[in-house]
Amino acid sequence: MLPERLTYIKKVARWTLARQTIKAFTGTVEYKIPYKWASTILRGEYRIDDSRGPQGGFFKGDDLTLTPTQHLFIVAAIFTFDSPAPH
Repeated sequence: MLPERLTYIKKVARWTLARQTIKAFTGTVEYKIPYKWASTILRGEYRIDDSRGPQGGFFKGDDLTLTPTQHLFIVAAIFTFDSPAPH
């Protein structure tokens, strides 16, 4: 597991121009399965974002209400192929 923590605090955010405090945490699990000259990497990632402040929040639902947190879970399969090393 590879945890990563990001805290971004700014009164006027450069990316969104909103007055907010953004905090995020990401946890990743990765498993590699080698087979001859190919390999498969299975990866799962969980992320939680927190945005607070007068203009903070994330859109939720069809009515576009704001919520201070959002959760994200991603699963990926990565396939790699390589040629054997020259003798």
